[in-house]
Amino acid sequence: MAVICQACQQRPALLHLTESGADGTVREAHLCPQCASGLDLGGAPPPLAGLITGLRSRRTVEPEEPACPECGFTMAQYRELNLLGCPACWIHLWPRIEPLVRRFHGAVRHTGRTAGGADPVRAALERDLAAAVADERFEEAARLRDALRRQAETP
Repeated sequence: MAVICQACQQRPALLHLTESGADGTVREAHLCPQCASGLDLGGAPPPLAGLITGLRSRRTVEPEEPACPECGFTMAQYRELNLLGCPACWIHLWPRIEPLVRRFHGAVRHTGRTAGGADPVRAALERDLAAAVADERFEEAARLRDALRRQAETP
């Protein structure tokens, strides 16, 4: 069972601090990355009692992230789950999601198969490219290769 953050009481705790006292007592603090990021541990951790009680006062207020007006889904939820809440999220959160999609998939346009089969325009370009390479028409092959890349980048 996952340990819950002692500061926010919402997210799983991934940072676990333990302090052993001179009298043999052991104190622990369990924090999520978001709550722990607001702390300045600067080498030696402060006493755990002060750490937990002072957490809320040390946390900085993050700027409000855009949310989907239809389902209320935020970018923080997307980063945590790697899923979107509804189809409208793609429209409303696209400016923030686009760089992530491009980094993960190499393109922002679907280049794989579709429910009805492969994209006919892409299939034609790939077929023409293969024929140009086989016939050693390399200038035409380069042009077709560039056209395929442009098609993959176009949303």
